[in-house]
Amino acid sequence: MSEEMTIQWCLKRAELMFKCIKGFMIEMASLVGDETRTVQFLVPK
Repeated sequence: MSEEMTIQWCLKRAELMFKCIKGFMIEMASLVGDETRTVQFLVPK
């Protein structure tokens, strides 16, 4: 982790990612149709 990547920075970045994912999932759920969708998230170690 570099000096710019403080714990606070990482927390804010994670919060932004979760908000984007939430928005994406809400948008996908609102689409019309009976089609089943699967979303997979890959997180690096």
